Amino acid sequence: MRQKKIQTILFLLFLPFFIYSQDNKKPGWIINRPIDNEYFIGIGQSNTYEDNFRKKALDQAIEEISAQINVKIESETYSKNIERDSEVDNYFENIIHSRTKNQLKNIEIYANWSDKDFYWVYCRLSKKQYYENIRLERKKKAEMSLQYFKTAKQNNLDNNIADEILNYFKAFKTIEEYIDEPVLIEYEGENIN
Repeated sequence: MRQKKIQTILFLLFLPFFIYSQDNKKPGWIINRPIDNEYFIGIGQSNTYEDNFRKKALDQAIEEISAQINVKIESETYSKNIERDSEVDNYFENIIHSRTKNQLKNIEIYANWSDKDFYWVYCRLSKKQYYENIRLERKKKAEMSLQYFKTAKQNNLDNNIADEILNYFKAFKTIEEYIDEPVLIEYEGENIN
C-alpha cells in the first residue's frame, strides 16, 4: 500500500513537467517550412516581449506571401520584356506592388503557436483563389476601360479633344496594373488590346 502511495505522489509531482514538455513542442510547420503547391505560405515570428508582437508576426507572414507573389509576377513580366531599362523596371515594380497589395485581402491565418519567448503565425493564400480574383478583377477593369475608350471615341466625333485625351488616359489607367498580360476587349467585332 505504501508503495502505491509513493507511486501516486511521484506521478502527481512529475505530471505537470510531462504536460508542460508535451504542450511546449513546436509544431512541425515551425521546424520544417511547409511546401504546398496550392497555397502561398508565409510564417512570421516575433518576440513575445515586444509591443504588438502578434501584429508584427502577422505582418512578417503577409510580407513573405507578398514577396512570393512579386517574384512570380516579376519573373513572368521579365520573360515578356527582356529589354528593360530602369524606368520601365520601376514602372512594372509599382504595378506589381499595387496588384499584390490589392489581392492580399484573402490571406487566412492557418495556425499560430507561442512559447514564453516567441510567437509564430502561419498564414496562407490559396493560389487558385488568388488567380481567380486576378481574372475577375482584370475582366472588371477591362470593361471599365472599354467604357472610357468608347467615351473617348465619342469625344473625337464631337471634336472635343481635351475630353478625348482625358478619357483615353482614364482607359489606360484603369487597366494599368494588368498590362503584364494582354487585356483583350471586344469592340465593334474586333479584339483590341
